Amino acid sequence: MKQINVITERGAYPIVITSDFSLFSEYASQQQNKCVIITDKNVSNHHLEAFTLSIKDCFNEVLVYVINPGDESKSLKVMEEICVFLLEHNICRKDIIITLGGGVTGDLGGFVAASFLRGIKFIQVPTSLIAQVDSSVGGKTAVNLNNTKNIIGAFYQPELVYINYSVLKTLPAEEIRSGLVEIIVHAIIKDEKLFDFVEQNLERIMALDHDVLEELIWWNCRIKSDIVQRDESDRGERALLNFGHTYGHAIEGCYEYRYRHGECVAAGIIGACRIAERKELITKDITDRIFRLLDRINVLPDISNCDQDAVMELMKRDKKFLEGKMFFILPLRIGKAERFQLDDISLIEDILSEIVNNYN
Repeated sequence: MKQINVITERGAYPIVITSDFSLFSEYASQQQNKCVIITDKNVSNHHLEAFTLSIKDCFNEVLVYVINPGDESKSLKVMEEICVFLLEHNICRKDIIITLGGGVTGDLGGFVAASFLRGIKFIQVPTSLIAQVDSSVGGKTAVNLNNTKNIIGAFYQPELVYINYSVLKTLPAEEIRSGLVEIIVHAIIKDEKLFDFVEQNLERIMALDHDVLEELIWWNCRIKSDIVQRDESDRGERALLNFGHTYGHAIEGCYEYRYRHGECVAAGIIGACRIAERKELITKDITDRIFRLLDRINVLPDISNCDQDAVMELMKRDKKFLEGKMFFILPLRIGKAERFQLDDISLIEDILSEIVNNYN
């Protein structure tokens, strides 16, 4: 078991990383009110019973709201339906929401918690690798609108992030690969040793070796929480976490979320590296090393038939597009990146065309 304590202006909370749900009651023992578990159908089938048993002594009443899996649920419509459910069950500020699921469930449930009654407590229990290493940490909550990713949301910190990495065994391999992409993001922007670790231990990671998983999740949560503690509201350093996401979010929206988030970010990583090459910030050797690892993970999507104009339009709706200027996070080496303003939109279009036709 490992623990990281996160301290921000909006609140402090622990991240607990362990192999089962048995410690949950120690961290939620003061919550003697109602709780509402928000989860999806897939997670409910695999983990709801075990999790509910682990929290039965923590709350006076446990309610469950089950959503459909996938980004289609990350919407204002589903958010409204959950709020109606909370209203019907007289949920008040003494009660708590627990999000049991992946990034969609955590983002949606967190935004519900931030909005209902102008804010009630919530706990993140992430069950996908991508949520465990990234989206559950830092207090970003949001829903999508018109295929635009995370365009409506709030910064709202949880009371606790409880990570049980043994649940990953119920995920398809594609989900593990998708989660690994966010780990690659953290490595490229902050820590070359983490990149080395993934290169050297990829087979053990894919086999869900518990010792490797605990180290890997702790390492990434530490990187993410350190950044969040220095820049909670995404005004400076936290923008580095958007590496690969500018192209990635737009590709994801263009395909109406048929590809996994990590797959689209993987394409975005190659695009950002290609831009950095053109601007002579990195050499092709660095892009090639990153490409080889993403290729070993088998996570790069086939985007050869994508509508490039639609991708560009979605990028212009992105939060990183301001007053006609696009901002990209570009690598200077593996382990260091910086934010750049790109005035040349044609360069962004050219690189998009390159990665659509050939990643390497």
